[in-house]
Amino acid sequence: MIRKLGGVQTSVVMVGEDLLEEPTTVVRIVVNKTQKIA
Repeated sequence: MIRKLGGVQTSVVMVGEDLLEEPTTVVRIVVNKTQKIA
């Protein structure tokens, strides 16, 4: 749980920055999240 929460928080910061620059990066982050959870 702690690891997942930490990863999510980091991803949220990255998503916030990437949304302004490159929407494709957001898709990659989402895919990475799915792979880690699965």
